[in-house]
Amino acid sequence: MIIPSFLERLQIETGGSFHCHAITADLQALVERSDVGQGLLVAVGQHTTTALVLNENEELLLRDIEAFFLGLAPPERSWLHNDLHLRQGIPPDEPRNAHAHLIAMMLGNQLSLPVVDGRLGIGRWQSVLLVELDGPRQREVLLQLIDTGGPSPPTGSDSSRRS
Repeated sequence: MIIPSFLERLQIETGGSFHCHAITADLQALVERSDVGQGLLVAVGQHTTTALVLNENEELLLRDIEAFFLGLAPPERSWLHNDLHLRQGIPPDEPRNAHAHLIAMMLGNQLSLPVVDGRLGIGRWQSVLLVELDGPRQREVLLQLIDTGGPSPPTGSDSSRRS
């Protein structure tokens, strides 16, 4: 039995050294283009200084999140990873970004999201956010959509809650 799946690479130009980018619409667009009714969408960030999270995309909350994590791992702290003279084989433009790696480890870098009736199975206030921790940069998220079977809803149907 062959299980249909779809692979896509989402390219994102990030802004700021710590910034949350809403990518929910990009993920939902993949589901719609693929005509998957029931399935699973796996998203994996391709960088060690980004994270993928599911949370509310509200500006003041995002500022609180930034303050919280930068308080846990302050960029100005003396991190061993930032002592470039101690490391070997690094490029001349190597950033001092230990804090970004540490925050990424706390947040995580992949999400598995159900697809239900042709829609991402997320709550009303939930958004998929790519968290840039060492930008601005060009970033990539690998998306794998697996069709687990079941019909897609009719075009124009509103059988599930929209995010």
